[in-house]
Amino acid sequence: MTYVVPNYFIENGYTSLSSFEHFLTLNYINKHKDSKIFARSTMHYMVVLLEGSKELVLNSTKVEVNVGEVLFLSQGNYFMSERLVVDGRYRSFLVFFDDTFISNFIKRYEIKVPNSASPITKIRYRGDKEFSRVVEDMERLINIKSDEKLLALKIEEIFVHSLLKQRGEFLKYLSSTLQNSHDRIGYIITSNIDIIDSVENMLSLTRVTKNSLREYFKMHYNQTPKKWLTTQKLEKASLLLKSSDESISSIATSCGYSSVSWFIQQFKEHFGVTPNNFRQNL
Repeated sequence: MTYVVPNYFIENGYTSLSSFEHFLTLNYINKHKDSKIFARSTMHYMVVLLEGSKELVLNSTKVEVNVGEVLFLSQGNYFMSERLVVDGRYRSFLVFFDDTFISNFIKRYEIKVPNSASPITKIRYRGDKEFSRVVEDMERLINIKSDEKLLALKIEEIFVHSLLKQRGEFLKYLSSTLQNSHDRIGYIITSNIDIIDSVENMLSLTRVTKNSLREYFKMHYNQTPKKWLTTQKLEKASLLLKSSDESISSIATSCGYSSVSWFIQQFKEHFGVTPNNFRQNL
């Protein structure tokens, strides 16, 4: 199953979710044995395991996370599995944060970020009394739905302890979060183009206003979001016509068209020929 986070938690009304200007917090419990998911994240985030274990795969690299460790991930797409403990529960807390939160942290502590980057970093806090205390405080504040300033302070404390614990690895993570921050909207849309079938999807994934989305597409593509999406669908259709024997109806459906006649009309307007003629002329 595929989940887009934190959107999934927001849209499904998770009661343990607290949302603020530049970050969100969530107390997360899973009781499904050995749950495997494909997660697409539209924000950077950290996972702090409290019970159970977690395995993550990115580009054939496998990372296992256990209790007493913090997993940091930059926004992107990941395969994940969550394994329960003996009493049948997986428990963690999640903190999602945006580019502004990261950049403010880097500026406040005058951190020099290297060119080398890593989208995944695992930091062990078990055995470190001060670090463990900060994690426990963070869990407590999330559970009582504390105010924004206190939660932001604890997130930064976890960042600082991670920096002190494994400076090189955490700096690579910070570098990774900055690499796509200059074009967050573009990164999210291109990473998730296969599940986008409407402008509403774009708005949900990027969590920006219609005006902001329209301005972005005008600046980068000189098109409206709707026109750009239509072009992407038709380009995908042309590739399927070239590389497969699928029917026109099947291709129309797979490219997000509920009406075959509307698909044929738009295809002809874009390419100058019908899908059938396009295929015959190859």
